[in-house]
This record gives sequence, C-alpha cells and structure tokens, in this order.
Amino acid sequence: MATIKPLPSAPSVIAVTGLSSLADTASVSADTEQDNVSAGYIKGKILCRFTADAATTGGVEVYVLTGLSTGVLSTTAKLSNPKFIGVVELNGTTEVIAEFDFYDMEGLFWKPHFVNSSGAALTAATVEFIGINYTDQ
Repeated sequence: MATIKPLPSAPSVIAVTGLSSLADTASVSADTEQDNVSAGYIKGKILCRFTADAATTGGVEVYVLTGLSTGVLSTTAKLSNPKFIGVVELNGTTEVIAEFDFYDMEGLFWKPHFVNSSGAALTAATVEFIGINYTDQ
C-alpha cells in the first residue's frame, strides 16, 4: 500500500518593503505576487517573525490577497476582500514567531498583506513561505 507524505519546498523569503518599521494602524502588502499557477502547491505555510517597538498586547493581522490571473493584485480593489489567515500576538520587544497554514491556493496568484494593530511600530519583521505538495512513497 502506498504511503502519502507531505513534500515541503525550501523556505523562501517574501519581500515586504516597510514591514520592519510598520507604524501602528498601518498596513502593507508584499512587494510582488507569488505565482502558484506555475508552482502548483496544494497548501503552504506562511512563517512570520515580528518584533515591536514597545511593550504591547496587540498583534499584526495576516491576510492573503488572491487572484486568478497575474497583475490583479496590484490594484487596491483586492484589499476589499482579503482572506484572513491569523493574528501574530506580539510580546513587547521580544521576537514572536508564528506559522500559519494557507489552504485553497491551487491555481492562484497571491501575496500576503499585513495590518499592524499592536499599538506600537514594528522594529523587525521577516516573512517566509513554504509550499507543500504530497508524494507517494
């Protein structure tokens, strides 16, 4: 009998200009869209590492903007219907690492979008993506 196992890609950094210094109540999207039409991942993981400027009990909301064709994510119209992924609850000036699963991504162009609701500016941020397919072993 076949054994189906996940086959993750290597982590890749997603560039998000301005995320490392994002002010409270501000938002920002990734610099470029991710092409899952070519990559063909069944699901993925978004890895976030955030540090805030001061002690805070708030967080950073993580969304994904999706589109069926390339170029549609560059318009502000896509911001009206983002897919909510989760919230990274911050812990003052200590780095917080959070991992979110991203499903239903087949045949999509996508990019992450972040809203800082922490009560303080961010001082450091890194976002990575791991695509996951499955293999018969």
